[in-house]
Amino acid sequence: MPYTLLRGQFVIRYDDIPRQGPEPDGDTIKFLPDTPGLVEMLPRRSGSPPALNARGISVRLEAIDALETHFEETHQELGGANAARAALLDGLGFTNVKYYDDLPNKVESVDQSRLPGYVLSNGIDANGRMIGFVYSGVPSAADGASVFLDNVGVDGSENAKLLASGLVYPAFLRHLAGVIAGTSGGFVAAGAGSECWDMGALDRGPKR
Repeated sequence: MPYTLLRGQFVIRYDDIPRQGPEPDGDTIKFLPDTPGLVEMLPRRSGSPPALNARGISVRLEAIDALETHFEETHQELGGANAARAALLDGLGFTNVKYYDDLPNKVESVDQSRLPGYVLSNGIDANGRMIGFVYSGVPSAADGASVFLDNVGVDGSENAKLLASGLVYPAFLRHLAGVIAGTSGGFVAAGAGSECWDMGALDRGPKR
């Protein structure tokens, strides 16, 4: 399945206005693309334009769903929600992440506020977020390259690693079933035994 590769940086803190910065969670993170025009060219699945500005765009990780750390003034089971968030940020290379006591979803301090990475995306969702698989580091392919997402590509994503850890739910559409079901990391099997199923049973709060 072809995806567009977008190079850039994952951002979890605005150094100039940290208390107004991003609020990463277990399945969403801010991304500053090297070439914003590539985001504008992505398919708009629901007709909504990308919510892209000079600070970047939120990426909604494809094929997984984490418990909510925050959503419309509420949250779901925080132990599981915070564990998924920590695992995602750790996987992308962020270290010594600390949050404000009075703003527990805003990053107060971190060793590096932004780190290089890339996204494989094939569209924008109804909320203007880029949907995709996320990866740390610098890819071998060029920015804007069309990449065929195969089993190996899925396995290397933070999406797959989160599901294998048991901290998120599987949540993929029919167009991904063939790729994901065949991943060497056992994407579907890992999700079926996920600790997140038990955590979610404790609190059936709102999901995105």
